Amino acid sequence: MRKRVVVAICGGLRPDRVDPLRTPAIWKLRPSGCWFANAKTTFPSETRVAAASMVTGAPPRDHGLLANAFYDPTIFPDRVIDTASEGDLAELSRLRGRLLSRMTLAERIARAGLRYAVVSTASPGTMAILRAGAMPGASYAWSPDASACSPGATAAAAGRRPGGGTRHDMPHAAMVALATGMLVEQAPAAFDAD
Repeated sequence: MRKRVVVAICGGLRPDRVDPLRTPAIWKLRPSGCWFANAKTTFPSETRVAAASMVTGAPPRDHGLLANAFYDPTIFPDRVIDTASEGDLAELSRLRGRLLSRMTLAERIARAGLRYAVVSTASPGTMAILRAGAMPGASYAWSPDASACSPGATAAAAGRRPGGGTRHDMPHAAMVALATGMLVEQAPAAFDAD
């Protein structure tokens, strides 16, 4: 059996909040994983800026995503770019030639001939950043937002979604439970990521 690397990201979870009472499952993982107690986020400490830094290993000034929303008149002269929007990121990528200025984790995995899976409850924009550079057919993606999913991933989750609603209709705990099921059960069965 191949070894797999699972990167679990809990946005906004401070290290001092991980303890046996509040987060027992994460607490149990600590001894068998890597724990970075002094890790710091990016500045600005915004979700998609931090996600871009995580997948590139570069600070915002180097990867080019400077805020969750920012103004660039060469992209949209009449409004800000909303990085939660897949459409805005697609336009940014089209005009720049790529979404991020630095090589991403997905690109490095693809160059090594390996496969990549992402399961996320974040926005479609965050999902686009986490998948940036992934090779079609060599990656699997699931999100509560159908637009951010790989073909087949949406259908696999549809029967499991309480009430068939959208991510905005679901209580957070139900969404996390659904994502966990997709990561543990569906992703490995549908796509055998390296």
